[in-house]
Amino acid sequence: MKGQHAFYLFFVYIILQGAFRKWLFPSLGTFIYLFQFVLAFAFYFSSKPKNSLNKYEVKPAFLSLLMLYLGFAVLQMLNFRGTDIFFVQIYGLVMHFAFIPMIFHVPRVLESEEKFDKTINWLTYILIGVFTIGIIQFFSSPGSFINKYATDQEAGTYEIVLGGGGRVRIAGTFSYLATYASFLAFVLHLLLYGLFSSVIKNKFKPIFLIAYAMGFINIFMTGSRGPVGYYVITEGLTVLILLSSGQFKFLNKLIPIGISLSIVYIIIISTSAGSTALGDFMYRFQNSNDLGTRINLLPFLDDEVDLIGYGLGTAQPAMGGYLSNRNEMPLYWEVEYERITLEMGIFGYILIMILRYIVFYTCYTIAKKVKKLEFKILALQMTMFQVPFLLNLQTNIYNYIDGMFYWIAIGIVYFAYYIDLKYNAEQDKLEPTPTALYRWD
Repeated sequence: MKGQHAFYLFFVYIILQGAFRKWLFPSLGTFIYLFQFVLAFAFYFSSKPKNSLNKYEVKPAFLSLLMLYLGFAVLQMLNFRGTDIFFVQIYGLVMHFAFIPMIFHVPRVLESEEKFDKTINWLTYILIGVFTIGIIQFFSSPGSFINKYATDQEAGTYEIVLGGGGRVRIAGTFSYLATYASFLAFVLHLLLYGLFSSVIKNKFKPIFLIAYAMGFINIFMTGSRGPVGYYVITEGLTVLILLSSGQFKFLNKLIPIGISLSIVYIIIISTSAGSTALGDFMYRFQNSNDLGTRINLLPFLDDEVDLIGYGLGTAQPAMGGYLSNRNEMPLYWEVEYERITLEMGIFGYILIMILRYIVFYTCYTIAKKVKKLEFKILALQMTMFQVPFLLNLQTNIYNYIDGMFYWIAIGIVYFAYYIDLKYNAEQDKLEPTPTALYRWD
């Protein structure tokens, strides 16, 4: 199987995996979940460099930090404070590192602007189908077949009720609400790139506008305040950066871009799906006050946190039943910083956060170097996608969808830089030279 086909298969499987687990083959849930890792590694082994531009080097600074992270994680596999079942540590190691190779393999299979645009095009049609299912879920009763598994396993209640109308918080074709919200945050960045790019190239495609509007309505239907808030903020930052960069081509296209976004807004407020979703979302937002407790960049000030943690994998949601020493651990944990410090202690938390900030800074500097407007927009979209991870609002470790798209986004930043180099070289009639993915100068 070619690397490109393996990547497409992996991506589509991720989108449909929840439907397989929830509706078609619920008895095979564990196998269906684990099979995604098989497809990921099949993709890694099948994607190989085809030219000199794909054979990029990794700067020692990033490699050293990554190896330190890996080394500390391996040591944590010997920490049995939380459990004496070694499988928990193995599972934790996989969840920490399984998707990091996406950085290197994604640019190899995307290869060119034309291939990437084709990928976005066929993906958009699939997304419209997923968004349609989400809208149907929202307006279906909580007890309907399409919402059969949309319940809180522990409480036995519909945790997904939104607003005063008792409508569901949708999960789309995904197994859980949280994974769908993560997926939406990623694909909305991609769809807005597709919309902006089509306008800039004077090849406006209504399909991007329709899909983006439906996706935006879906993210309100999840009722997830964090993803909605940070998505709006990061898109605002992206536009401000483009305006401040003085890109004449972007300024020249502000009117058609503004018209496109205005149409999206009109669709949201004037359709039954959009206005109802927005109303229910605002109801939940105004009647909840726990969002601030989810942001904590200094968890080492908490009394229950210690230096070494309870061992790799102990904070993974799927491993709760294997914690043989559960009575020695804190009573409750949920958000990102609590999970990291629970597993790896203060040192592990600091190491992971330093890595995230360095990766973000590097991606931002790469995006600034990109010259062609379409590629710059793509690089900025994928860079801004990382912002919630810096604030512990999203997790690239404990939500497998987050982890997958976090590392894919970094790979796409490099891909944008690579095709920009290629484009500029063709313009100058020069042979482009490879560049490092991470620069520290």
